[in-house]
Amino acid sequence: MRRAAEPHTQQPQQITMPSIFGAGEKTTPQQQPPNKIARMSPPPTPPTPSSAAATKTAACSPTAATQLQQQLQQAQLHQQLALMQQRQHQREQIMQQREQAHREVLQTMLKLAVVGKGFLLCDEGPDTQCLTQQFSSMGLTNSAEIRGKARDLIATTDGLNKFICGVVLTDEVFAQRCSQNGRRIVDVLRSRDIAIGVVLDRGVHNIPGFDIEECTQGLDDLGARCTRYYGEGARFAKWKTVFYAGNGLPTQHAIDLNTTIQAQYAAVCQESGLVPMIDAEVIIQHSIPIEESATITETIFTSIFGALQKAHVLLEGIIFRPTFVTPGPNASNNSTPAKWSETTLQCLARTVPPAVQCVMLSSNMTDDKSLELLRGTTMLNIRKPWTVGFAFGTPLLHSFYTSWAGKPENAQAAQNVLLNKCSHFTSACLGVRLG
Repeated sequence: MRRAAEPHTQQPQQITMPSIFGAGEKTTPQQQPPNKIARMSPPPTPPTPSSAAATKTAACSPTAATQLQQQLQQAQLHQQLALMQQRQHQREQIMQQREQAHREVLQTMLKLAVVGKGFLLCDEGPDTQCLTQQFSSMGLTNSAEIRGKARDLIATTDGLNKFICGVVLTDEVFAQRCSQNGRRIVDVLRSRDIAIGVVLDRGVHNIPGFDIEECTQGLDDLGARCTRYYGEGARFAKWKTVFYAGNGLPTQHAIDLNTTIQAQYAAVCQESGLVPMIDAEVIIQHSIPIEESATITETIFTSIFGALQKAHVLLEGIIFRPTFVTPGPNASNNSTPAKWSETTLQCLARTVPPAVQCVMLSSNMTDDKSLELLRGTTMLNIRKPWTVGFAFGTPLLHSFYTSWAGKPENAQAAQNVLLNKCSHFTSACLGVRLG
């Protein structure tokens, strides 16, 4: 019996796929995933420097990580050492500049701390009331032109340097010139061996929260102004501080504030090569007796020199200009001028350190009264470790302005009056009485 034919079973066809390795691979359709598209993985993100360093550190062995950390610490130490060396170099430069400036200041003091000589203050301005009143009585106006003519006469006075070692000027004088030769007034004075000083304070303003007490201003751009005036011929400066005494004044706050500011001014001046004049005016009011006036003055002077020392001011390179110690204008037991001179010198002896080279007394009184007080102070048999002289404005110039009166024909007579007045004050410093 014949068997039925078996159905033909078709073998799956083998498909040869190209291989990336060059040889073909055989696969079957069943080996391919049906109805799926092959997904490619995204390319790896390149590591950032920080992540690379972290990866490197993580991949390092403990010994390599320790070495890397030590290298970083050494680099930081080198940077700190370089910064310290740079700061040390800057500090040494500052110290050298300060020492050079202090040497120049001390050299200037040799010309200023001279026995028998004093300072002439020609620092009047348009706001100087006493000068305005005096000029008005002579038919003159207190203008820059009139003031320039008066300073022209002063600068050209022959023999002035025998009695005057320094002249205090305002900013406007540095541009004024002599009518005879066209030279600057500053240069004419310097050629006569008279040192030039300049006013650096910019007036006063009320202390916030206080009634009538004032504070001197002018620290802004002070260093730049010192450098400028030094270049124009100035060798010392003046800064005035006013203290009102009476009825509980001055307050300790006003004393501390003003003395601190004045000490900063002095330090800046010395670093610029200028000798600072410490001008301390104590205005005694009401009926304060001479004893209370002396106590207040001593308190102020003690604070002044304490602030100067805290600011590292070279005491050998300053000029101290105090006022005479006097009672109040309404004091019932009004003491004599001899008592004023004695009290003034006692106050100075108790408060002014011996390192200070010169004390130049100030006065706004008449020339005769100022002369009497100056002579009484210098002739007292009390130890004076500093040179005592005068730094006057009105007492020396009032009679000069009156003799001149703005008339050219009075020029020589006015110069003679000025020389005569200066010679009397010099004699008072030397303890000699002129007729």
